[in-house]
Amino acid sequence: MQVCLGRMFESDPGFSSHYDGIRAGLASWFRQIIDECARTHGIAPETATWQ
Repeated sequence: MQVCLGRMFESDPGFSSHYDGIRAGLASWFRQIIDECARTHGIAPETATWQ
């Protein structure tokens, strides 16, 4: 679920403009850090789905 939310933070214009308004690139950084955390827990972010 977190991976899917991370994707939304980066791809949704409302979310990305909010986070990038705080600091440029924050939306992408946020998604990347969520993906990395998922990988450490054995979840492949590329294939993660919301269930």
